Order: sequence, then structure tokens, then C-alpha cells
Amino acid sequence: ATAAAAASDNAPAWAGHKAVVSWSPRAFKLTGFLSDDECDYLIHTAAPSMAVSTVVDTDTGESMPSSVRTSTGMFMERAADPVVASLERRIALATDLPAVNGEGMQVLRYAPDGAGGGQRYEAHHDFFNDAVNVKPENGGQRIGGWREGGACGRTRRPRADPTTPPCAPSPPVPATVLMYLTTPAAGGETVFPHAADKVQGPGWSDCAREGMSFKPARGDALVFYSLHPDGERDWRSLHGSCPVTSGVKWSATKVGAGGRGGEGAGAGSAPRRRAPTHPSTPSPLQWLHVTTFPGEDASEKANAKWAAG
Repeated sequence: ATAAAAASDNAPAWAGHKAVVSWSPRAFKLTGFLSDDECDYLIHTAAPSMAVSTVVDTDTGESMPSSVRTSTGMFMERAADPVVASLERRIALATDLPAVNGEGMQVLRYAPDGAGGGQRYEAHHDFFNDAVNVKPENGGQRIGGWREGGACGRTRRPRADPTTPPCAPSPPVPATVLMYLTTPAAGGETVFPHAADKVQGPGWSDCAREGMSFKPARGDALVFYSLHPDGERDWRSLHGSCPVTSGVKWSATKVGAGGRGGEGAGAGSAPRRRAPTHPSTPSPLQWLHVTTFPGEDASEKANAKWAAG
């Protein structure tokens, strides 16, 4: 563990390849984001503390077991040790979100022995949709967005009167990073069932073919955004973990900021304490950290994609 910590702490910033998985929702693959030593370290550190994963009851705000989430998991404190702190700095650079905005990392394990053909996490958002969990005394909204009411609302739509002031933003905390610590033999894809496009071709599970999906591979990561650049929630960011049917899937989840965690952490189990938000509010354009192509402007390309989707 000491050698792994020293290696991670002294490692250079990630300089791997970032590729588009989906434009609606915005999702990007980070190739080779973790080393084999870092993957092993997280697994071995988390293994003794794993417990049945829970979700948050939308009526009471309390954590409880549920058949929609059948993995095991545990939470790590932010900057719990040099390896975790190094990964959190790397995530901050890859997402353009300050490390101070991040929740504690959650390590999850999915095996093929769960009910219904393998452990899984059914589709969910990483923001809350109910009135109980958004109350300050219950931790508050974990993914920021425009406040309800006026010309703005729960769905993304242009203001009828362009002279109307925009809705007031809550803390901008839009990104979730899923880091894959093992490669399961079959299943375990991360699926976005409401994405504008769907996967095609052989090699995908039935669950994965329900939307745009991403195959977990050891050392790779997936970053996706729950908000549009204008700050409104992206309802296409609904995502889940398909059942693992062969092998074991270990992953680590880091939500960019907010008060609770999880593949994502979802409106699910998480610590009750809130992570402090960054004192400055970045421009929505700062959230658009994407791969560009020769001769193309990133914001123009993204706006065209969202308009079409």
C-alpha cells in the first residue's frame, strides 16, 4: 500500500485520450485513467468495508435496501490517503471542476449472483426528483440546476420572453466520473436508456441495447454530465449498471460535487453530510470540457447536437 501511495502521489497528470461516447447526454471515455496498481489499491482498501448498497426512500429520505440496486459498496473520505487524493486531483483536471467540489469516492462491486441474473443498478438520475431529499435538512439537491418556477422549469426549454431574467442557479455540480477497476467477462455495461442514440452490433447485453452504452474496461473511466451547459438538468442523463452475468465488476464513482454519492451514486445511498461547494461559480461554458475536432468550435458543435436531440 505504501508503494502504491508513493507511486500515485508522484505520478504525472493524466495525459490519455478523451473520446466522445454520447453528445446527448454528454458522456466521454477517459482511456487509461487509472493504473493497474491504483485499481488494485482501491479494491483491496475497500474490500473489508463492503456492505449492501442502499437507495434513499423518496417518502422519508432514509437509506434502505432495494431490489433496484443489488451491488455492495462503501464510501471513502475525501483525500482519505495519498492514492485517493491523487485520483481526486486527476478527476478535477479531467472535468474542470475543483477537487473541493467533489463528494467522497464510492467503491462498488457487482457479481453475477444477484437476483434477476446478476447484480445491477437500475436506471436513475444523479439528481433528486422528489420533494423530501432536496430539503436542506436532508442534505439538499446533490446536482445543481436552475431553480423551479417562472420562465424556467423541470424540463429544458427556451424562455418565451428573451428579456426575462434567467432563473437563479443553485451550485453548479454537474459531473459524475465512473472508474472501472476490473473488466467483467460479460454484462456490467453502463447504459443511458434515454440517450439520443443506441448501441448497435454484437457483443452487447440485452440491457445495454436499450440505449447508448459503455463497456467497462479496467483502468478506463467514463465522465458524464447531469446538467446542460445552461445549468438545466439533462433528463437524458438517466443511467444504470446492467447486470453482470460473468466475472466481477469493481468500480469507483466520484460525483463532481453535492451532498450524496453513487453508477453513479444516484438518488441513492450516501453520507448525510454535504461537501462544501466552491466559492466561485464557473461559467456554464467552463463546464463544456470536451474533445474538439479540426476546424470545429466545441460550443457550436455541442449546441447543434443538443438542438437536434
